[in-house]
Amino acid sequence: MLLLVAGRIPDRVVPGPPMQPRADAAIAAPQVSEDDSSLQIDLDMDGDYDTSLLQQWVNQIDGQSARLSDAIRTDFDAYRLGVPLNEIPDPWVDFDGSVTVTDTGLRLTIPKNEVSTQITWWLRMIAQAVGILSALAVRISCYAFFSVGAALAGPVCAALGGFTGTMIYQAFVIFVDGKQTDPGEWAKALAAATAVALGATAWEKGLNKFAKEQMRPLYEKFSTWVGNMATTMKSWAGQTALNALDSIKNNLQRFADLVGAAFEDAFNAITRPTDWPADSVKVMVVGDSLSQGAEGDYTWRYRLWQWFAANDVTVDFVGPYSGTKPPQAPSPPTPPPLLGSDSAGTAQNPPPPDSPEGSSGGDASGASGQYAAGVGTFDSDHFAAWGRQIAQDKTLIRQEVATYQPDLVLVALGFNDMGWFASDADGTLDSMKTLVDEARAAKPGIDFALADVPQRSDIGRPDLVTNTTRYDGLLADAVPTWSTAASRVELVDWSTTYQCGTDSCPAGYDGLHPNALGEYQLAHAFEETLHDSYGLGASVPAVPAQVPTRPTPVPSNVTAESSPLGVTVTWDPVFGALGYTIRVRAGGAADWNEVQLAANRYDTTWTTDGQQWEYQVRTWNGDARTSDWSATVSATAHPQTAPPPSDIATHGTPTGVDVTWTAPTGPYTDTIDRYGLLVFDDDTAGAYVMTFGVRGTSAHVDDLTPGHHYEIAMNTWNAAGGGIPSGGPSVLVG
Repeated sequence: MLLLVAGRIPDRVVPGPPMQPRADAAIAAPQVSEDDSSLQIDLDMDGDYDTSLLQQWVNQIDGQSARLSDAIRTDFDAYRLGVPLNEIPDPWVDFDGSVTVTDTGLRLTIPKNEVSTQITWWLRMIAQAVGILSALAVRISCYAFFSVGAALAGPVCAALGGFTGTMIYQAFVIFVDGKQTDPGEWAKALAAATAVALGATAWEKGLNKFAKEQMRPLYEKFSTWVGNMATTMKSWAGQTALNALDSIKNNLQRFADLVGAAFEDAFNAITRPTDWPADSVKVMVVGDSLSQGAEGDYTWRYRLWQWFAANDVTVDFVGPYSGTKPPQAPSPPTPPPLLGSDSAGTAQNPPPPDSPEGSSGGDASGASGQYAAGVGTFDSDHFAAWGRQIAQDKTLIRQEVATYQPDLVLVALGFNDMGWFASDADGTLDSMKTLVDEARAAKPGIDFALADVPQRSDIGRPDLVTNTTRYDGLLADAVPTWSTAASRVELVDWSTTYQCGTDSCPAGYDGLHPNALGEYQLAHAFEETLHDSYGLGASVPAVPAQVPTRPTPVPSNVTAESSPLGVTVTWDPVFGALGYTIRVRAGGAADWNEVQLAANRYDTTWTTDGQQWEYQVRTWNGDARTSDWSATVSATAHPQTAPPPSDIATHGTPTGVDVTWTAPTGPYTDTIDRYGLLVFDDDTAGAYVMTFGVRGTSAHVDDLTPGHHYEIAMNTWNAAGGGIPSGGPSVLVG
């Protein structure tokens, strides 16, 4: 609690009997009591606060001057921020005393012999006491908002506390002198002075959120506090003081209503270097799959476009692509690339089964997908592609900016850099800085909004979790330092706005990519930055509670037929399907095996002649949204693939493995084109089978990990496709 202790109030001011101590109140409600030597006004401080820090501030006040009144004035003088309205009115009354920290707040003590019997002295003493207590309370409440040890908390909270204390003191005295104050002018003055004193960096490092989320409830609390004081002091202070307190209460409520917006206006004024173009703002979205989207998505880009339109902001989205990722076309399995070719990669860096996020994209053919049903024509140009890394785009961005000349670049990249081992957190940050520099090389006056990287659901990659967390922290620290006078860089908070994390991902359909809710959330994060930091748009609405449901019908026209590979199952594509699940079992078996698919085709390979297979298919639109199963279809396999090689032998080398084999003979061997050499690392968690195409009867695979055990198998690829594999001896490398 806050406790004010003063000498006995003169009888001429307080005609009534003393009040007894009151019970604790819920919101900083005063308690008033008197003993033989002092009057006590106790004020509860609700919420948690740092008592040791409060003690440091009290020690500073007590040590500043020989007399308490001088110390209070020194404290007010230190944090006026040069605001004319914040000048301290004279006369300043003189008294001694002390401030101490109690178990629940503060105690301000004035010896009885310091008390004057003049009513003007008493009124100003009340004003000074209320002012210093308010200053300390605002300051400690402000500190509670910022993280412990945050460098910003010191100057911001001290300034706000000092200003508030002096403001309340002056408002009290001005009222007593028969004048009026304008809380709107106070709000503007405080915001403008803080902006000049602390600069744009303070806004980016947390003052923006404090202004938006905490200032109004904080000053509303002090409005209530002052009102409660007036009620409690009714028998003690006299009507003039009570009227002054009541006026301050009303002004503080009005101040609370205005101060957040005043701060936004003030910081927009100092951070917006130039006006946006009069006709339209050119915007380029640079991203990966989270930004491009898949066919049937609305995409967060569309939701952002809707926000611009609703706010009457004319924009021109620019970039080389305009669509989402199209659905994967159905096709039979393809032979593995030959070992040593560029497309085959190496054992240490093999090509993944597909691009890092599950599908290819990044040229015009990879961005021809449509948007959700009901999405009309909108400005959908962009520069976002599935699987894209900053490591790639940093070499491409200069040309794209030179071609399209955007005014504002919205970047949402980084997951694939860390997710697919292109770089760690520090390397990813370096790539992002290079991307910014390269874009500026093409257009020096360009502005940026850079999104951090959200976590994805757990996939057994603690390194990804650690790197993502570290990168987001590094980016938040770096962004304020990357701005220049001509080219600003602002942070977009995807990591906390997007509801996706290691434990759950309700905003994503597969633990990473956004569903309809996630699209709104990702757009919302950009909208907040564009509004708060760039002054675009009149307001930012909340994310809708209800979002569209993705259509998920049962696949139709499911057929199964014998094919040269074994059995081929096809069905009509479902528009907007994110994938399909097929379940398979041998004829007569009780249990099904489920397989996740991206295209509307499935081939049963590695099967014996005459084996019957049964199938059911359903549409998959995320982990929580699937259709019912289709009716069962079946077919009998009559494969025309060749048998595997025989006499497979392996020999470990210091960094790889030598493999030899004997070519097979018999049916269908006359069309063998190559062999598939399958290599699997037994000692690496999460490893997948590497498959290399080889010809002849021997091969060497290099760049394996010394000390690791590898499983080796081989199959043939002929005109029909890949045959059943045969295993060779496992091998220890090194």
